[in-house]
Amino acid sequence: TRQYGLADPSLTFATTGLVNGETVSVLTGGLARAPGETVGSYAISRGSLGAQNYTITFVGADFTITRAPLSVEADARTREYGLADPALTFVASGFRLGDTAATALTGAIARAAGENVGAYAIGQGTLAAQNYDIGFTAATFTITPAPLDV
Repeated sequence: TRQYGLADPSLTFATTGLVNGETVSVLTGGLARAPGETVGSYAISRGSLGAQNYTITFVGADFTITRAPLSVEADARTREYGLADPALTFVASGFRLGDTAATALTGAIARAAGENVGAYAIGQGTLAAQNYDIGFTAATFTITPAPLDV
């Protein structure tokens, strides 16, 4: 197992049935895993593993790539009563393998409903990422009073 964006660890194995005091040093080659770099499971195969004087019975396993942590922090926003909402923005950090917000994130952050003067939470909304677990930090959307001349 490893996190998305990190290097694969060595693929290891255990053996039974060696004779004449031999150790795993009589084995040559190594295991292999199915190609892929996104979150998911990949089969580990025998690869080039071999041994003179032995018939190898191989039992495979799975190699799992897990989600990497990603921090997303909403930016606080303000608008005057009666005007249109400004765009909701955020800062994201922790991308790997050249990913960016544009390439790794889908959906959008959202604010709580309401049009009266007051404070409204800005939450994660539908913001998601295939290869990341998002740690979201909310912010506040504030509607301020509009000027009124009497």
